[in-house]
Amino acid sequence: MRDQFMQSFNAKTVFRGGSDLTGTASHYGATYDSRIHFDPWLLGGAASGNVSDLRELANTALHEAAHVLLFEHPNGETNGIYTDEPFNLLPPGAGVCIK
Repeated sequence: MRDQFMQSFNAKTVFRGGSDLTGTASHYGATYDSRIHFDPWLLGGAASGNVSDLRELANTALHEAAHVLLFEHPNGETNGIYTDEPFNLLPPGAGVCIK
């Protein structure tokens, strides 16, 4: 997933904006037509050094890269956690590491 994100980034298919749902904690970014978009409020928080937003930015980058690789999460989410691989490797929440 990291390699795919870096390929997308280097190909200039990673964008600020395009999916901004300001104030919606459950949404940090999205993938449209293999283009990764990050919500500006998440990028702003991460740029200011907010540790929670930095962690969410890393998780979101990997999550959206998995969508570029055509992974889906048909089982949806339970309590904010996706159970489908590889998304289950990206747990949300304070004090949690990316597996």
